[in-house]
Amino acid sequence: MGKLRNTLLAAGTLVMAMTAIPPATAVTQTTATRQMYITFYGWWDNTPPGGVISYPRLHPAAGGTGTFADPITFATYKGELKPGTRVYVPRIGKYFIMEDSCQGCQADWTGKGPDGGPKLYHIDLWLGGQGGNPMAAINCEGALTDANPDGTPKLEPVLVNPPASLTVDTAPIFNTRTGRCYQNAQLPATVGTYRNAANGQCLADPANDATPGARLVTRPCTGASGERFTFQGAFLIKNGLCADFVTRQITLRKCTAGPTQQWSVNPNGTITDIQSGQTCIATSGSRVIDAGCAGQAAQWMFTSTIGVQPDFSVAVDPATARARAGDGRRYDFAVLTAVTAGRPEHLGLYVTGLPAGAYGSFLQTNVRAGQEGLLTITVAAGTRPGRYLAAVTASGSTGTHTAVLTLTVIR
Repeated sequence: MGKLRNTLLAAGTLVMAMTAIPPATAVTQTTATRQMYITFYGWWDNTPPGGVISYPRLHPAAGGTGTFADPITFATYKGELKPGTRVYVPRIGKYFIMEDSCQGCQADWTGKGPDGGPKLYHIDLWLGGQGGNPMAAINCEGALTDANPDGTPKLEPVLVNPPASLTVDTAPIFNTRTGRCYQNAQLPATVGTYRNAANGQCLADPANDATPGARLVTRPCTGASGERFTFQGAFLIKNGLCADFVTRQITLRKCTAGPTQQWSVNPNGTITDIQSGQTCIATSGSRVIDAGCAGQAAQWMFTSTIGVQPDFSVAVDPATARARAGDGRRYDFAVLTAVTAGRPEHLGLYVTGLPAGAYGSFLQTNVRAGQEGLLTITVAAGTRPGRYLAAVTASGSTGTHTAVLTLTVIR
């Protein structure tokens, strides 16, 4: 998922000065559109679970509803976007405010981080999760994090210092009561082997017998079932158990979604401890341990054992349009989907980010990858003139992809 945060303090103690929360500064600034990498985090990513934030502005702890007046907390590096900065994310249809720090975002901005850089815009959006299923919440984080077919971050438009008039989608990013992820996003699981770059051997559960406490090792790759692991969300799973670093040795334990079981598989081949972002799954001889991330001992090459994973793309044509408020016209847009890997899959179509008074509908809300959909937009007389970025989203079992439609409303 690529998210690394730094609100974890010594001995697991979380400390925040709550006595004086500075108000958000009201400064008139120009709206700008930036291409950013968007990740997600929530209640269960902290140790102990919670919503502590580094730069409280509107909220004493992470939260918000997503309106302009009550934007949701997001985390990033303060040298990238200053605390208190508002943004609007078209794909989610909500406003967010910078109130927290993010180590991975800082690394991506200042140097060569786990997701790229330097000067890679990376923001981490809060999705909540308190009171919900921790594994469902963390899997939702992964399902909403968009990547290219090669695993590199997919950038998407974000409005910095947005106007207050943009449409807000009231659906929660993660519904703690039902466990439903935004727009029913689903996270696919990968199944395959992990070969270590230092010794050329494969990660393995030597007994392959679902015994809690079994220590992982590397051994010569044979293709045996003990070398096949499932990765989903933030969890490396074998026989229903999760890879855990409660001790330095990586062992298989009952899945709890706890902080010592959360991992990020990165484009550079490392498998990073999400909580600190400072340690990785690495080898020491044939032992598999939680250690530093430098060198080949911390690099792994994944090979799928279930064939090519399906993937798809989505585009909208035309990508820009002008509409006159109240003219009674129906503005049609082709939603073009294509299979980019594996087999075609069924896709759900959504649109967010339209201005108040504009309405979008699909001829079919579900299509098969490779088919064309039709989006029709009507603009009511009371719609405020302006330039709007609408997100046309296709969601399938392997993930979610978004195309941006620029709609200019005139009188």
